[in-house]
Amino acid sequence: MPKEAILLVSALTFKNVKSNIKEMKKINYITLLIVIVLSSCQEFLDEKPSMALVVPTTLADYQGFLDATPLGMNSAPNFGVISADDLTITGSGLFSLTEAEQNLYRWKSQIFPETEKSFDWIECYKQILNSNIVLDGLKDFTPQGLEESREMQETIGRAHFYRANAYYNLLQLFADSYDPNTSSTVLGLPIRKTSNINESSVRPLLEDNYNFLIQDLIEAEKLMSEKSSILTRPSKWAASALLSKVFLLMGRYEEALEFAEKCLEIDGSLMNYAHLDPLSPYPIPLFNSEVIFHSEVLLSMYMIFSSTTLVADDLYQSYDDADLRKQIYFTESTSGNGTNFKGNYTGSIQLFGGLSTNEIYLIKAECLTRMGRAGEGGATLDQLLETRYQEGAYEPVSYQNDDALLSTILLERRKELLFRNVRWSDLRRLNKEQRFAKTLKREIDGEEYMLPPNDPKYTLPLPPDEIRLSNLEQNPR
Repeated sequence: MPKEAILLVSALTFKNVKSNIKEMKKINYITLLIVIVLSSCQEFLDEKPSMALVVPTTLADYQGFLDATPLGMNSAPNFGVISADDLTITGSGLFSLTEAEQNLYRWKSQIFPETEKSFDWIECYKQILNSNIVLDGLKDFTPQGLEESREMQETIGRAHFYRANAYYNLLQLFADSYDPNTSSTVLGLPIRKTSNINESSVRPLLEDNYNFLIQDLIEAEKLMSEKSSILTRPSKWAASALLSKVFLLMGRYEEALEFAEKCLEIDGSLMNYAHLDPLSPYPIPLFNSEVIFHSEVLLSMYMIFSSTTLVADDLYQSYDDADLRKQIYFTESTSGNGTNFKGNYTGSIQLFGGLSTNEIYLIKAECLTRMGRAGEGGATLDQLLETRYQEGAYEPVSYQNDDALLSTILLERRKELLFRNVRWSDLRRLNKEQRFAKTLKREIDGEEYMLPPNDPKYTLPLPPDEIRLSNLEQNPR
């Protein structure tokens, strides 16, 4: 990608293209952004190159921005997958990765070489930029009739969702884990509210970030229809699901439960794993009944399905033999030295990074249990797990107290939601509770690496380009 394109889509370096617009003052920001973004990043445009010459004038044009797969609107970051404890990479496999990925896996203080870009960062801020282009453009749009008015509101709602989703993903990597005791004192990430490329970049407080994305999601939930026939497009169903995730990691369990229940009231479908073919290379179909919003992790295919990248053995061994996930999710590595993951909700080798009902059942179960309603929490967990076991083999969860049930629910989160960018966020939030804190360990070619609970390395450094060009304060490591 050309350097000027990276500066633009990164969103934080907007001020560095001021010289480009001095000669084009009569061109509105939206037109300029479309021409630069869509003509500079050719690798993202193979499917829709003609859009580079189009100024959006219709709702279909604006929706096209949100549907633009080459622009990464349904992409999710991969750094959390690499950093978490669900995979093991052999020494030889590690050297096939980029330098940043190798550093991530080793939990090093320095992650990004000066010459290496962070595509997790770039893709998320590109999603924010595209969302802002749509939101700005539709401020002056006049719908023709009730049907177009309704579609305009739907498109605005989707743009709010995409922007909030991008911020959620960024905050799980590049900002501290949310803590109500510190969120009003620690730094968050720059908030982009418009597509104005002259807007300066500053780091607000973390609390401001969460308030902003919550308001985006509430607005999205209000404007969108209950479900979308196209699962790459968000809906009220998706907004409720993401709100439940946000409130869960903030420790606001009553609100997390409220939106989990709203989500499941719209559709709480679960697949019966007994009806899947465990011998299939990818047993779980694309756009299955549990998918609320489809997104894919930006992880290289070779990395997750190879003889050098394996499922962590302690995770694989945690499944009972009667648990169908052991067959549906895993296959023996071609080298015979471990296990590969194949349980993607994408129907392919690509990892799933979206929203699904199985995660919402687990959020509901956890919130109920934390709120002192363990009986309901256990029953909710049973609803999910009885669809994961051989028919007639599942026995309702038993527990001696609320803490024991909560431990079971958290274990099931890891077993159910592996390789989805969920585990890294869970490690960050659960480390704040001493009973669940975990020290991560890895051994590579005889050298041991450790990541203690609440270590500053749980927050990744901002990419060097952003520090150099926008003069932002770096995260301590």
